[in-house]
Amino acid sequence: RQGEIFERRGEWRQAEDEYLQSVNSGGGAPALRKLVRIQLQRREYDAAGDSINTLRKETRDTDEIMLLSGLLQLRTGNIDAARTTFAAKPETPQGQYGLALVALAGRDYVGAQDQLRLASQNSDTTIRSYAATLLNAFKEFSLFAEGQDTHLSTLLGRALAQVGECE
Repeated sequence: RQGEIFERRGEWRQAEDEYLQSVNSGGGAPALRKLVRIQLQRREYDAAGDSINTLRKETRDTDEIMLLSGLLQLRTGNIDAARTTFAAKPETPQGQYGLALVALAGRDYVGAQDQLRLASQNSDTTIRSYAATLLNAFKEFSLFAEGQDTHLSTLLGRALAQVGECE
């Protein structure tokens, strides 16, 4: 709980410390998932990769591992690898969301919206929420007939920050 409080406050280092303590105390896969997310947020990519590898040993949730691995690839600029990772399971919520992020990274806004619509209709409540947040940025942009790319980038940046995909 304390890690989540720190996380909500944007106190990433303290949140990471709490999640690491939880992992070391036997918190298992749930604690590892949270730790990886914080490590990605803090741009500690080597540590995130190590935590993902540990998570592989802790859980059979290959879709979650795929999502975290693909996010790591995206954050390190390996867009082609991320595309391949997410395309391996395009029917899953994690694959759809990941493919949407890959499309966003490539400024393929039509493709991103298509994938986000799919992701917003799945069974994973977190992914559904994230997809809806990103789709709302596109919806808000569409309200401005003379909208410029800078405006869309700003709206998407804000939405990505809201879902923890950037600062």
